[in-house]
Amino acid sequence: MEKGINSKTQVKRLRWFALGCLAGVAGMWAVCAIGLRVNGTDSEPVGIYWAVSRPPAKGDFVFALPPAQPIFKLAKERGYLAAGPSPAGTCGLIKQVAALSGDLVTISAEGCA
Repeated sequence: MEKGINSKTQVKRLRWFALGCLAGVAGMWAVCAIGLRVNGTDSEPVGIYWAVSRPPAKGDFVFALPPAQPIFKLAKERGYLAAGPSPAGTCGLIKQVAALSGDLVTISAEGCA
């Protein structure tokens, strides 16, 4: 018996499935293009964030894609970072800005100041 698609109904279903997949990918691209970002890591609160284009200020959240360096490959292998679109092959990171250019940051046993 020959395997394959042999009815018009199956072809229609396959077309609708392919169209649905294409629409889903296009929708995700559009959501990212307009500035919505999803944080699924534990480093900051999990949720959906709105990205804007302006210089960061203290307290702002910033998104970064890790560079292709061995430390990020190791973090991915150990499960600290999920796979994603960064040059390192990991998901993007979200961090809160603690200091800006010209600020003095001191690191001690008590923490950062």
